[in-house]
Amino acid sequence: MLLFYLSMVGNDSDKNIFEQIYNAYKQDMYAVAFRILNNKFSAEDAVHDAFVRIAKNLKKITEAKCPQTRAFAVIIVRNTAIDIYNKNKKHSENTYNIDDCYNLMTEDDSSQGMNCSTLSKSIKSLPNSLKDALYLKCVIGHSTKSTAKLLGITTDAVHKRIQRARKMLAQNINNGG
Repeated sequence: MLLFYLSMVGNDSDKNIFEQIYNAYKQDMYAVAFRILNNKFSAEDAVHDAFVRIAKNLKKITEAKCPQTRAFAVIIVRNTAIDIYNKNKKHSENTYNIDDCYNLMTEDDSSQGMNCSTLSKSIKSLPNSLKDALYLKCVIGHSTKSTAKLLGITTDAVHKRIQRARKMLAQNINNGG
């Protein structure tokens, strides 16, 4: 399957980065998708679709093995899995814990100190839709248009989600976390 994805990527440098991403995160991505979908084949489809999206947006990735790239991959596969879940119209109760996805992204950040810990707790308390938009736009640095495309929403929705996230973070921090 890797050869299929590599055929979508331009030069050898990009192919090398993509291959590193594929080898480093495919298991984590599968685990996230499986937690959401509870189906091996659907989870594999979600991972495949996510890697296609990553290949199309590879120019936005500067380093393969870093927390930002891992978070990017997790967000993409999570949203892809949710899209598949919604398309299949399966109605089940909390088959996944979305905070586990964000624990994957922030587990290396524990040494940053008390302020980072407080901010991290505040971010984790945000609704998932706000967390995703905030992370892609403000942490990874994607444009509003790119963030909208990755999340499957409009640019106006991205602006509104960022605005709501910032407001909620300010309230949480002002109230002592």
